[in-house]
Amino acid sequence: MDDKLYMIVDYILNQAEDRDVDVILKAIKKRYDDREGSGAMGLKPGQMARETASQISSQVGFSRDMVRDTVKNMARDIIIKNAPELSSDQVDELLDTWVPDPEQAAAAARNQALLPRDVLITMVDQFMRYSQDLMTATEIMELENQIPGWATKYWEKFPPELRQILALYLKGKMQEAEFQPALKTIMDGLPD
Repeated sequence: MDDKLYMIVDYILNQAEDRDVDVILKAIKKRYDDREGSGAMGLKPGQMARETASQISSQVGFSRDMVRDTVKNMARDIIIKNAPELSSDQVDELLDTWVPDPEQAAAAARNQALLPRDVLITMVDQFMRYSQDLMTATEIMELENQIPGWATKYWEKFPPELRQILALYLKGKMQEAEFQPALKTIMDGLPD
């Protein structure tokens, strides 16, 4: 799945409020209405706008890559001038750190090591009890002392599919009978 599409779907499923979803649905309806009808002289303004936006996007993407390559080449020249003792592999390693490739960074983030199953089970239990106001104040304080901002940090560590079902369940859009098997399936797919 395209990263942009994944981010949009993640937002809709996990973060959007009802009023946000209404706006999204209206935009989708408008898009389909634009496809159906044509404007004056048989022109389809929606289609023309999409094609123009696509062309601009590809040109901006191309320009961004050119700028990144220029910066990387300038940085390479500076490193070679100021540190001639470095091998080409060391220079490349520095460049990858200083001028990272956005696609490689996104892939690395997706491949981030998953937590062991037992740790994740404990985190889910604590997160669920906290989200449902079932956690004692003492336990909340202990967790906050051990891991400041723990609820947010837990959420960020959860795999995307786990975040999705947690959000649906906590918003009341998924029943317990659906949630538990989905949670079990996700947990069974994790390393021990």
